[in-house]
Amino acid sequence: MANKDGGSHIRLGDSYRFPRADHADIEAKFVDGYLNWFHLTKVGDKSRPSLRPQRGIWNPQRTLRDGESQIPLVICGSSPHKWGSLETPWHDVVRPDEGFAIYYGDNKDSSRRNAVDSDGNRVMLETMRLQHSDSQQDRELAPPILLMTTLGEDGPGKGFRRFEGLGVITGAQVVLQRSPTSQSVFQNLRFDIAILDLSSDNEMIDPQWLDSRRDESCTRADDLRLAPQVWKEFVAHGITSAERLRRRVLRSLVIPTSEQLPPEGSNLRELLERTHKYFESSHHDFEHLAARVVERIFVDRGLEYRTGWITPKSGDGGFDFVGRLDFDPIGGFPSSRQVVLGQAKCESPHRPSGGRELARLAARLRRGWHGAFVTTSFFSKAVQREVIIDRYPMVLAPGGRVAEVLQSELLTSRLTLNDYLGKLSTQFPSRPGGIDDAELVLSL
Repeated sequence: MANKDGGSHIRLGDSYRFPRADHADIEAKFVDGYLNWFHLTKVGDKSRPSLRPQRGIWNPQRTLRDGESQIPLVICGSSPHKWGSLETPWHDVVRPDEGFAIYYGDNKDSSRRNAVDSDGNRVMLETMRLQHSDSQQDRELAPPILLMTTLGEDGPGKGFRRFEGLGVITGAQVVLQRSPTSQSVFQNLRFDIAILDLSSDNEMIDPQWLDSRRDESCTRADDLRLAPQVWKEFVAHGITSAERLRRRVLRSLVIPTSEQLPPEGSNLRELLERTHKYFESSHHDFEHLAARVVERIFVDRGLEYRTGWITPKSGDGGFDFVGRLDFDPIGGFPSSRQVVLGQAKCESPHRPSGGRELARLAARLRRGWHGAFVTTSFFSKAVQREVIIDRYPMVLAPGGRVAEVLQSELLTSRLTLNDYLGKLSTQFPSRPGGIDDAELVLSL
């Protein structure tokens, strides 16, 4: 949504015009019908440099606050139209309504063996250290993270930024990525970010708060006075409050078809159609991809999960693959391990997935077990209502989710679709003989 009402605050979900440096007139309130970002954020000393992010992880010049060096703020920019390119070979995930983002660091140089050698990753780790500190004084210094994507009203575009939320880093891990040029493997960092609930401030932040954090004449009290209420809460209570402060938008319990499948004509829709065609003559092989999709769903949210096996082609008993969730892998007690039974259906994206197979899968679940149903199609309203009413512990992964995971896998592996799917078909073992499904909780 374009901010065309002349507002004085940065509003969640609004798109702003970022004119080129040689055309950046801060006095112009609107540029091309969009609110000018530089006019909006130049609220204090006009001689102070503009908030002009030049790279994915960007922060303005450090300031002194009570004699300590302070990063005023961090802007994390994501460019969906560049995903899969040499510049951005990975796939960030930014979901404001669900209150989280997955953001990959800026180590793009395969000659660097250490992921913390890049400037942006160092800034993010310093930010995380301060945000996770037990000291409120450290948290007062901790920079807020502004998440932005290169999106306008009509989709991705150069010269536009959309404000996606205010965040704090909840976790980081080292990941391996493959150079798209040399094909060598190198380290990078993946940051998990909680997007905070700005509803107490009408989904907006005051640019004066950002300017105050850059003004050395201001105090920490000045910074907090101008901060959104949710940031004050975070500073007062620390990182353990992040889950409570996370943004959550109440959505309809029934998801429409348009949100389950990629739009017609999009790259993701083409990928889904090609995937369906690939498995048309061998639907059983789709089970390997479905198992991988479920792995990614759980693992990307930080859960301990592994696939056990793919069931035989005939006589599967109502499920196609088996996995295990471990809610407390450090504790080691078998009671924390739960079976996941999966069903895979390679179906036309133009017809809804039937409820019969889902009901068969639900019938196989024992107490504490979970189901996962993966399809290249979508789930009808009736099927979704059945899952809700009967309270099935079920993960539903429609075609859009399959395409998103597959796109991410292709970007990481640098393989063609056919090569990737062919390689995947040998990844998971078949069911071993003489073992009961329940033994999976102990055997994996």
